[in-house]
Amino acid sequence: MVKQRAHGAYRSLLVATDFSSCSRRALATAADMFPDAALHVLHVYDVPLDGWPGSESASTDLEEQARRDLEAFLDHPDLSQILRNRISIHLGHGVMDAVVEQTARDVNADLFVLGTHGETGFLQFVVGSRAESLLFWSRIDTLIVREVP
Repeated sequence: MVKQRAHGAYRSLLVATDFSSCSRRALATAADMFPDAALHVLHVYDVPLDGWPGSESASTDLEEQARRDLEAFLDHPDLSQILRNRISIHLGHGVMDAVVEQTARDVNADLFVLGTHGETGFLQFVVGSRAESLLFWSRIDTLIVREVP
C-alpha cells in the first residue's frame, strides 16, 4: 500500500517479525526486492502486568528471551550470511502499533514490511489481523508478503 508519493528508491526498511516462517519470507522477499536498502528487523513483545511491582525483573527476562529468539530467527539456514550482515535488530515492548510507529521514526524507515498468514474475514483473509491493524495506522508505504500455501 502506497501512502506517500515516491521520491526515489526505498532506503530504510522496517520488517516486523513474530518469528514465523511467514515473517522470515517477508524479510527475504524485501531483501531481494531492495538489495541496497538498510534492513531493520523489529520484534514487539508483551510484558504482562507492565508497571506493576516486580515487573521490572520480568521485563528484563522477557527482553533477554526476545533477543535470543530474534537471533535464533535470523540464524535460520534460509537466510544467508550476507543478508544477516545487512540487518539491524530492534526489540520493543508495549502496544504493537505504537512501538512499530516509533521504531519507524527512529530508523527513518520509508517502507514497512510484514508477512501475513491471512486468517478470517475479508480484510483479514487478504492481509491478516495484525497486518490489518498495522496497515491502517502506518504513515509510510507498506509491503505485505503473503505466506505461500
